[in-house]
Amino acid sequence: MKWMTMIKTCVFLMVCILCLQSEASPKAKKQLNMGLYAAELYNIDFLKEQYELQFWLWVVHDDPEYEPWQRVDLINAESYTLLDYYRKTLDSGVYDAMKFNAVFHGDWDITYFPFDHQKFVVEIEDNQESTKSLHLMSDHQSSGVNSKKLPHGWSLKDTKIETIDYAYTTTFGDPSLKGVSPVYSRIVFEIELVRDGLRLFFTLFIGFFISILLTFLVGVVNCSERISSIVDVSELTNISIGALFTAVASIITLSNMLPYTTNLVLSDIIQLVTFLNVVIAIWMTFRTRYIISEYKGVDTLLGFKMNVYRQNLFVMSVWVIILAAFFTSEYMNYIEAQP
Repeated sequence: MKWMTMIKTCVFLMVCILCLQSEASPKAKKQLNMGLYAAELYNIDFLKEQYELQFWLWVVHDDPEYEPWQRVDLINAESYTLLDYYRKTLDSGVYDAMKFNAVFHGDWDITYFPFDHQKFVVEIEDNQESTKSLHLMSDHQSSGVNSKKLPHGWSLKDTKIETIDYAYTTTFGDPSLKGVSPVYSRIVFEIELVRDGLRLFFTLFIGFFISILLTFLVGVVNCSERISSIVDVSELTNISIGALFTAVASIITLSNMLPYTTNLVLSDIIQLVTFLNVVIAIWMTFRTRYIISEYKGVDTLLGFKMNVYRQNLFVMSVWVIILAAFFTSEYMNYIEAQP
């Protein structure tokens, strides 16, 4: 009887120990192998800062109860639609594939527009489980882009897919988190495209080029005594005003295409140069006529007395040198900025 009591006690203690160990041992994380294939990228809108992407997303896992079409969250999508999905049972687990069409937010870099490189990013998370119980692995081998379905005027430079752990700065009001912000496993898929911008550059900026050409024409007239004597001041003023209106029309066209930015970009520089040209042309025209009428064509410029036409030629030469040096510097900065 005494031995039976001891055996029962030992069995009871062993059961308790096993129960405690099972409770203490952490539950194994779910491992999901996720990949993405971009079937078509279209409707790139710089002004609205968005683009559309149709893509296939697949998940390979070993949990038949896990339904990714119910739990996938496209983090940076403004809206999306699940077009189709199917499931295949494998010897090693489950294969799920889903087809989405989504409108994503675009974070554009227009510093050198239209000679720009843009990155189109897709960020994906599970909307229920954090890294405590789930880990997403990226399928580098099979993920990619259909290069035949890229927007006209763009070429594919690179694609990249990676897994990161993203820490939120809020508990989303969940009291069970006890003030500890959750960390979610996130798939980041990136498409880098390069714009073939030469034709677009001349199409969009031709108004500025015409304006600059007209203002230089006014400057050339003011550098020649013979030509200036047969051209009326009102004609030169009209040319300068025409150049100004041409530049304003081009600015309106650009403002309807590009998002607002606080940085000084290539298009801003061209606009600034154009308006400075207009100002210089108008200033040179009226100054020339004033000096001819008041000082018989000779005045002091930067401490030097010389003929007004030679002064104008000096100003034009300095301005052209400044522009050449500036745009050469900008071109070198553009080359260095290329990835």
